[in-house]
Amino acid sequence: MTVGASQLVRQRVFQQRRQQELSGDASDYKRMWQVRAAGLLGAASVGAGAYGAHGLVSHDDEYRAIWKTAVQYHQVHALALLATAAIPSARARAVSSACFVTGGAVFCGSNYVVAYKQDRSYGGWAPYGGTGLIGGWLALAAL
Repeated sequence: MTVGASQLVRQRVFQQRRQQELSGDASDYKRMWQVRAAGLLGAASVGAGAYGAHGLVSHDDEYRAIWKTAVQYHQVHALALLATAAIPSARARAVSSACFVTGGAVFCGSNYVVAYKQDRSYGGWAPYGGTGLIGGWLALAAL
């Protein structure tokens, strides 16, 4: 393919995407961020689970259990985020996705820090993250 032909192909693809956006048929394109974010969160949760199983061997069982709980919530809400891409309501999709991402980061992140440092004083943000996760589920039910 020559340079001119490849440029024409790129222009044609750009025009098709732009036309889809203007006609409202770009819902698949707009939902891709949830799918990509869910993939990243799922991969991170598996990595965190592996680290907890192999890297926290010397930690107390109490803190390993906290790490395990954080991994479970991390995985469940990665799947929930993936499922939000299939929701027809744009409002419910946007609100629940934002709540799952931010709530998951705050809740799980806070618990990961507590377990890693073996210090419960870092857990003060967990209730805010948990509230965000609950908000995500309520957004799915109400919006």
